[in-house]
Amino acid sequence: MQDQGEYWYRWKPTHADSGVYDDIAEAIEAFEPVDNPAGHAAADWLKNSALDDYPSTATWIAYRNQRVEGYFAMCSGEVLLYGRHRRRLVRRGRRREHVLHPRQPASLITWLGKHRDASISGRVILLQAAYIAMQVGELQGNIALVIDPFDDDTASLWQERFDFLNSATPNRLWLPLQENWSI
Repeated sequence: MQDQGEYWYRWKPTHADSGVYDDIAEAIEAFEPVDNPAGHAAADWLKNSALDDYPSTATWIAYRNQRVEGYFAMCSGEVLLYGRHRRRLVRRGRRREHVLHPRQPASLITWLGKHRDASISGRVILLQAAYIAMQVGELQGNIALVIDPFDDDTASLWQERFDFLNSATPNRLWLPLQENWSI
């Protein structure tokens, strides 16, 4: 494969078995995560469960310079929103007042990991996940990007760095997906 910037590859069993992606499979096996409990759990999932969770979970690999720089895995989910959050999401200028149901469709980031020496940031990985989530939103309806943090330290990171909000769903953080969205 040529080395021209970051490449995002959809990782699925047919790719792993084809032989065409052997270099990515080797890079996955060599993946060295950020050294914390969440990073090690994410690496273990990528190496041992990512292909087993297909097709209910879509895994995207950032591959560059013979190395997996990072990855994320997503599936469809939902988020339970507080009333103040639902009111904030209602578009202004509608002909009548519309109240959103507390349960809303969402794209759930099930796993996200970064190589300990990655040349890309976690923000870049998250932006790619948001891009996919917005595409899903256009196709089937989806208002949020959500994550269930691995632990309290990870939850604090998501909230401090990326402004994720607490939802009414226990242990679930969320961000609204909007056309002008950026983190």
